[in-house]
Amino acid sequence: MIGSQICNHGDVGTAGHGHQLERTQLQYGIVLRQHFIRLAQQRTADVSAYVDGFSSLPQKL
Repeated sequence: MIGSQICNHGDVGTAGHGHQLERTQLQYGIVLRQHFIRLAQQRTADVSAYVDGFSSLPQKL
């Protein structure tokens, strides 16, 4: 671009940068949600699927 074209179209790249912060915040929120979901799944993994009297009896390993 030369001369007046720069003045008329000087803000070409700013349209994409306006949402850059919002996009990173959204991505950060998605990462945090996935992290908390994985933590919740790991916490419930140690719980027995069947609750009955036999599972509470001592077992020989």
